[in-house]
Amino acid sequence: MAPVLQLVHPIESSLDRQIVLSPDPGGWRAGESIAAPHGWHVRLLAADGSWRLVGRYQPGDTELRLEPAVTTP
Repeated sequence: MAPVLQLVHPIESSLDRQIVLSPDPGGWRAGESIAAPHGWHVRLLAADGSWRLVGRYQPGDTELRLEPAVTTP
């Protein structure tokens, strides 16, 4: 199953988005852009909930750095 990409608006939950990812030879691809005039909290979740990566989008970003949501000591 495909991972789920969630875009969470930092203030207005009605602007939150969930994007369906499709398999691609290089990994996974979104059929739409996440570009926006505002920032997003970004979450990439395993379909089964076994892992979660998080990051931040700022307007103009062309790359995102995603890190594990929980770190282990």
